[in-house]
Amino acid sequence: MAATEERLAFIAEWFDKSADLTRVFHFLYFPTDQSIELVDDKTKKIFLKRAPYPNITIDQVYLGATITVYSRPMTLVNFGDERTRKVFKTESLQYKISILLTISEFLVIAASKDNKKCLDEIYSICHTNNTQIISIDLVSAYILPQNLREKLPRGNVIVAKLKGDPRNVCENANIVLPDREQCEKEISDDFNILAIKTVRLTLAEAEEFMEVYQNVLPEYHLLINELIAGNCVAIQARPLNGANAVTSLREYAGPYDPEIAKLIKPDSLRARFGNDKIQNAIHCTDLIDDAPLEVS
Repeated sequence: MAATEERLAFIAEWFDKSADLTRVFHFLYFPTDQSIELVDDKTKKIFLKRAPYPNITIDQVYLGATITVYSRPMTLVNFGDERTRKVFKTESLQYKISILLTISEFLVIAASKDNKKCLDEIYSICHTNNTQIISIDLVSAYILPQNLREKLPRGNVIVAKLKGDPRNVCENANIVLPDREQCEKEISDDFNILAIKTVRLTLAEAEEFMEVYQNVLPEYHLLINELIAGNCVAIQARPLNGANAVTSLREYAGPYDPEIAKLIKPDSLRARFGNDKIQNAIHCTDLIDDAPLEVS
């Protein structure tokens, strides 16, 4: 490898269920050819020799991300070198909002003059206060609920999911509804909610859930990565008007692609909360006949 070749280096953790332990690796990503390399942190030996891995794109590689490498979900928990840290170097955050998810898990929505460089600032705050970074994303402020958009500048913002004490990270921040409560609130006017639960899917569970789409959707593997990247809210609901649940939910969710949804169904869930075809806010089955398979 040439000394000047562009690369990103992170410390990655993978929980090996068969050995019941967490393995630590140096994860190297090379944007020029979308190749990766893994080096065992303990033995310093190459675990995976550099090879193309097109399923991982540059926008998926950031601090706190969970990526799947040959069926192994790995979380990027720290920068691997100073060169990578400088790529994500940031200025002080000028805006921030905290959203409490559970007693210890919360979101921080932040913005500065250079949002792409907010990541290092969030990392520094979390490292100082012993707060775990679960995931970080750069999203458009437009997709946020109106009550949040009013407190943020226009354009892109950083959304970080963290675990710890919110008071250590966001003093005097605005606390809003948890994800679960927000989901329940969004559909309660049109659906009778029979059950609701926050779940964290394993890789095997996500693959089983999405099995019917494996040879149908080209972005299947990216959807799997998205499902296991954080918590999901599972809801059992029945339309208040007595209509078919599958067709009613599809209508309520809007088109699969949020960009299309914004044009033809601007009031739908995907138009309001979706980011792209991978992060499109909600999953609903394509066909009525598939519904029993996915529910079971």
